[in-house]
Amino acid sequence: MIAKKIWTTENLNKAKELKKQGLTARQIGSKLGVSKNSVLGMMYRDKVERGYVPNGKPHAIPNDSMIGYFTKIGKRNCMMCNKKFDIYSKFDRFCDRCKRTSMYRSA
Repeated sequence: MIAKKIWTTENLNKAKELKKQGLTARQIGSKLGVSKNSVLGMMYRDKVERGYVPNGKPHAIPNDSMIGYFTKIGKRNCMMCNKKFDIYSKFDRFCDRCKRTSMYRSA
C-alpha cells in the first residue's frame, strides 16, 4: 500500500504561514485537510519555529508550589519510634529509618 504524500512543499509553506498568523494545529489541520497530530508532527520534525511546543503552551515556569516541593517544611514525631524527623510534606508520618524496617513494609 502506498501512502499519499500529504506534506508537499506547498502545504508545508502554507502551514508555516498559518502558524505565523497564530492558528492552532487543529485549525491548520482543518484548513489543509489533515489531522491535528499530522500538523504537530510536521512542525516538530521541520522545527517550524525555534522553541516550538506541540500544544502551543509555553514551557512551565516554576512557581512557588513547585520550588517548595522538596523543601523541608518542619519536624514531626515518627509514629513508630516517636523520634523527631524532618518532613517535606504534611503526609509524612514515619521517619526514613522506620520505613526501612520489615514491620513498616509488612503493614
